Amino acid sequence: MSVCDGSQGGSFYQTAAVVNRYRGVTHNYRRRSRLNMWFTLTSWTEEERGAILETIREAAGGPLLYEFPSEQLFKLKVFLNMEGKADASAITPSPNLNGGATSKQEPCKIEIMDLQLIRELQGDLPLSPEPYTEIANKTGCSLEEVFLRLQALQAGGALKRIGAVLKHREAGFSANGLFICVLPEEHIPEAGKRLAGYSEVSHCYKRRAHPDWPYNLYAMIHGPDEASVRKVAEQFVRREGIKDYDILFSTEELKKTSFSI
Repeated sequence: MSVCDGSQGGSFYQTAAVVNRYRGVTHNYRRRSRLNMWFTLTSWTEEERGAILETIREAAGGPLLYEFPSEQLFKLKVFLNMEGKADASAITPSPNLNGGATSKQEPCKIEIMDLQLIRELQGDLPLSPEPYTEIANKTGCSLEEVFLRLQALQAGGALKRIGAVLKHREAGFSANGLFICVLPEEHIPEAGKRLAGYSEVSHCYKRRAHPDWPYNLYAMIHGPDEASVRKVAEQFVRREGIKDYDILFSTEELKKTSFSI
């Protein structure tokens, strides 16, 4: 994740246009904060990422850029309460399904057939009773080989997940707040798991802190309005005894797409 201080350099939308033209930028949001443009950037190498960020900085008139790479994953899963049967303040955090693992996986070997499968899967699945059969036919694989290859890619860390993209605002969750807080390093692993247990939280990470931006635990909280998002955040900070935190609400979706190769 990279963040741009849009108050520096060129205009906000000129900067957004420069950021959004890169295929590796899949999400870009305007948020109410001193750091007001938040975007994700995927690149093949660290050198490529650095070159892209430098190009953005120069073309946009020299805005401040911050990098907040993920250092520990606690949750990457969307499960929103669409029926409104549970009150947010009554929700008990559930065990983290992702485990908060930090161990690095060895890169898996990617073959030409794997790339063909990924290209078929990075768009919309075929609207048919057996979409994977159609994908198998297109790539010349058997259905069994498709599943074996996908399992191997996932086990090797090359395939994160296959899932539906939920448009939160259209689904009634018009308030989307990035919760950030400061915790001692030794408290983050357990606190991160508890925060990830809230159903309103779709993403939860430990991220790099900066001297002038000390926040190190991040979570996306979704709700029908800002009050409901604040209610979840305030319940969490009370339970954890957190003093330094903020909620950066998204005010504009500048780009939202999937990464493609």
